[in-house]
Amino acid sequence: MCLADSAVFGLVADRIWVNQIPRDEIEAAPTFHPPKMLVLRMAGGAGKVDLLPTDQPLVSTLCYGETDQEADKVRRAVWELFVRSLRVTHDGVLFHDFIPTGGAIPNIEPDLVWPVIAQTYTVLADVREVA
Repeated sequence: MCLADSAVFGLVADRIWVNQIPRDEIEAAPTFHPPKMLVLRMAGGAGKVDLLPTDQPLVSTLCYGETDQEADKVRRAVWELFVRSLRVTHDGVLFHDFIPTGGAIPNIEPDLVWPVIAQTYTVLADVREVA
């Protein structure tokens, strides 16, 4: 979904990963000023209390950039994509909505010394495949 969005792709190109950045990408990047990239990571979620065919996980986005401001450009593009995505289908999954669960959290990746800004979303999605 992020690769298909021109604003996100225009910033990070194909540097979008799930859970972690590949080791070869880390080694190829400058030590203190990495290229913009996005990591999507599951962050838990509420337990099911109903019988609806939906799931509501938490997804964290970790947005990297050369500086805090560049990392925030990635975060804002992802935020724009997610909050405007109401009832969209992607790869057979119906996403009902993405709701930010808090504000952006700027940080420095401790192992890499890279600027990173995290934001978490509650995602409401169908568990059944749709056409």
